[in-house]
Amino acid sequence: MKFIKFSFLLILAILLTLSCTQKDNPVGLNNGPNPTEIVMADTSFFGDFYSYQDSIGTYSNNTKLIVGNYDNIKVRTLFKFDALPDTLQSIENDELKLTLTNKDSLNFGRMLKFAKINQSWNAGQVNWENATDSTQWQADAFSDLAFEYELNSWADSTVISIPAANFYNQVDGELVIDSLIADNGITIYADENDENSYVEFYSLESDADPYLSFQYTSSAADSLLSYQSMVDSDAILYEKIDGYNTEFVKYENELMVGNIPPVKMYMDVDFSAETLIENLENIGDTTDLRQMTVNKAEIILHKNLEGQYPKQAIFSLRPYVLTTDTPTYPPNYYEDYSFVSYSNDSAIDTADEKYSLDITKILQKVVAEEIDYHGLIFRSTGENSDFEFVKFATKFNSDENLRPEIRIIYTPPFLDE
Repeated sequence: MKFIKFSFLLILAILLTLSCTQKDNPVGLNNGPNPTEIVMADTSFFGDFYSYQDSIGTYSNNTKLIVGNYDNIKVRTLFKFDALPDTLQSIENDELKLTLTNKDSLNFGRMLKFAKINQSWNAGQVNWENATDSTQWQADAFSDLAFEYELNSWADSTVISIPAANFYNQVDGELVIDSLIADNGITIYADENDENSYVEFYSLESDADPYLSFQYTSSAADSLLSYQSMVDSDAILYEKIDGYNTEFVKYENELMVGNIPPVKMYMDVDFSAETLIENLENIGDTTDLRQMTVNKAEIILHKNLEGQYPKQAIFSLRPYVLTTDTPTYPPNYYEDYSFVSYSNDSAIDTADEKYSLDITKILQKVVAEEIDYHGLIFRSTGENSDFEFVKFATKFNSDENLRPEIRIIYTPPFLDE
């Protein structure tokens, strides 16, 4: 039986060998051309560039709640609570405890202020202008509560004891919940000051849910009852301190991406056929260019040595293609720039000094003449999530080693004769 099985396998191997093609692999193996790597460091390949603020929006599934301000932006946190008891006899110690798990802070040692929210809002839709997808914030959207909390130390968590009178009103000898707080919740904010300072807590989307707790008695039961529930929903709401939320700052001759406010960067990188043919080995004409294989393409950037965000930050940068030479300002997605399918995001850790931004799919489409190309746009996938930003050295940097570069790995066309 073993001999029959061995004979069958031997015959099968012979048949497979005879049926296999003897063509050489055209992607750098056998007699075909090997991939070539080129780094283009000449700053003439980089034309105009700038960074620009874009529309303020909402970051879904944000794990951070922020209170404070940074660089002309102020941020408040919104909370909505789940099924607060309507009518009570008493609340133990006349206080409710809001427990928040601390995440990070910067220069923060001042008062947290509280206000009730006077209108309905949706956590996935709030921004400086809109409370829901169909309503805007009213001028009197928030009413201050007669309570402040001094945050002057930093630990694993912050437990805020809120006097019960801020949530419940005395009515005919009973405690009745404030209807606006029951429906819409509260907001925590801080006065702006000259110093950049903020605090970050973990949100519902993290593994450390904010929650409200207190003990109380009711007319229906003599024993002490407990309320403890994670908040029903939470969100951050931010706007510019100067109030001009519709004016988009343009940072001429700067390369920067940021989250709050959203900052994108544009780079006019020369990928014309003439430039590529002149600089790529074994690419003699447009036919060669269209038939070559772009294995990898990257923009190499270095961190600017000044003006950085004061803490380590990690970004995921997404590349886009500007598809018109007459874009609006700021450019509109779909109308002025677009995403090339299957393009890769690039991870950025500001603890590093050098970064590679993947544009492989874009250059593949450019050399194949399948897209209109008028430059690159990069944005952070974490826009609207926090204050983090990163600045890159430009082609005008005094240190030549920090200037942008283009790295391309390609395989010249190979036709088996």
